[in-house]
Amino acid sequence: MDVCAELTLQVIRFVQQPIDAPCSPLEWVFIPEGRRASWADARRLLSEAPKPFIVAPISEPGMIGSWGVRALQGEHLARVEHNLRNQQRWLEEAVNHHHWAETDQVLFESPGDELELSLSDLRRWLVEYAVIAGWTISEGPDAARPGRLVIRKANGVWSPGMVACNREHH
Repeated sequence: MDVCAELTLQVIRFVQQPIDAPCSPLEWVFIPEGRRASWADARRLLSEAPKPFIVAPISEPGMIGSWGVRALQGEHLARVEHNLRNQQRWLEEAVNHHHWAETDQVLFESPGDELELSLSDLRRWLVEYAVIAGWTISEGPDAARPGRLVIRKANGVWSPGMVACNREHH
């Protein structure tokens, strides 16, 4: 399983959930192509997409806006490349601040789900995907999982694990 593609789907599902009860769409629809996919097929499509790849959770559950960065030019390409570098720098600041090792585990939680990935996989996710959602990194729940990826919905609700901090999200 491609953990970065799986993380992308879990983040999108969290952002689209209208309530805190676990729920999943029966199928995913990739926009603008209109391609329909099961969870496993959507994970495969994301995994096989040319990277970097822009993914935008559309407000309707199960709909994913998706664009290959290679299709962009000029200022649009420059903006996406800048945003990708910015999110990678933000992770480096968090890693240095918390003194995490490359093999440390990072936890992403949403209602009904947990996904653990290595810090190196999180780095890869931030290089390969530009997911249009606010996020930050906080301390994890225990020594086995010292990091936590926290995602913000458009309404300001954060995924489990958000703690007050002096840093802004990205």
